[in-house]
Amino acid sequence: EGREANIKRKNFFFSRFTTKLEPTKTYISLKLRDMCSNFYFLLANYNRFKKQKIDLFIGVESINAICGILMKKMGFVNTVVYYIFDWAPDRYRNPVMNSVYLFLDKIATYYSDYTWNITYTIGEAKKNILNYDETKMSPQLYVPYSISCKEDKILPDHQIDTNLVIYSGGLIEENGPQLLIPAFKLVLEKFPSAKLLIIGGGNIEHHIKDLVTKNDLQQSVKITGYIADEEEIMDLQRRGAIGVAPYPIIKGSRKPFGDVIKIRSYFACGLVTVSTPVPPVSKEIHEESLGYKTKDDSVQEIAKGISIFLRDKDILFKFRKNVIKKAKATSWEKTYTSSLEKMCISFRHI
Repeated sequence: EGREANIKRKNFFFSRFTTKLEPTKTYISLKLRDMCSNFYFLLANYNRFKKQKIDLFIGVESINAICGILMKKMGFVNTVVYYIFDWAPDRYRNPVMNSVYLFLDKIATYYSDYTWNITYTIGEAKKNILNYDETKMSPQLYVPYSISCKEDKILPDHQIDTNLVIYSGGLIEENGPQLLIPAFKLVLEKFPSAKLLIIGGGNIEHHIKDLVTKNDLQQSVKITGYIADEEEIMDLQRRGAIGVAPYPIIKGSRKPFGDVIKIRSYFACGLVTVSTPVPPVSKEIHEESLGYKTKDDSVQEIAKGISIFLRDKDILFKFRKNVIKKAKATSWEKTYTSSLEKMCISFRHI
């Protein structure tokens, strides 16, 4: 009913860090923390759960899901969901580490009651790339990332800058900002009034700034640096017309199996989106006329996509209308409600 029931915290000495954690790295101590946390809180509520089982245990990533599976075997849980946010078949370069990762993933996939995949390509990859036994896999449900649309974050057509292109996200190679700069240089040759706003920072930020300088784009490209406040990011994004997601095709990238927050955030601001075919959401962009899905990750294709909407404002506003409609129809509540309904249907069928 929209009320927060309770918050409980427990610190474990091996999971305390004095330095900032890298979001792309895996920390064994945090995996140990997850296991300890699950069973600590189980024991802390032992008498309660012994009388009344946990109806639904949602384990984000394999370690937590396996803990839920064990709790179900112990008689404390009715239904276990394995919720996958971050996944790739070649997640780790170290073959031993990757084998352990896939072994845990297989256990969670086989023995959970349901798997919630952040993208539809995860379930497909398990069957087609990793050759998991489909008869043993739990039902695979597509549960995409959702950003609840705040209508005040979407400006009316006459208030946006139709020449403003937005890139929002980390300045790292996997996100492709190094492709965007030369692509935007091509755009400026035909549309000199176009502007590019880059929101974010990262380990190749200096390289991106050097590219801007070397290509003499200082008057047309602005880089904000890292911004922590999500509201501030949304306020900057909503002023533009076109969002760009120039993900490169590179080995080991998690983007082909991830529902990138960047694009969902673009939708929530009414941005028509130009994306490479790397993220699965690019399929929605193409099929629902939400922007332009490039044929590949080439600079020329990215430039072509941006140019389409700079050239033809009628197409821009037509597609923008589709984006806004999709954004308004999207929320975590609707996403989870739909997933739970599918689980009920599946359960009744079984």
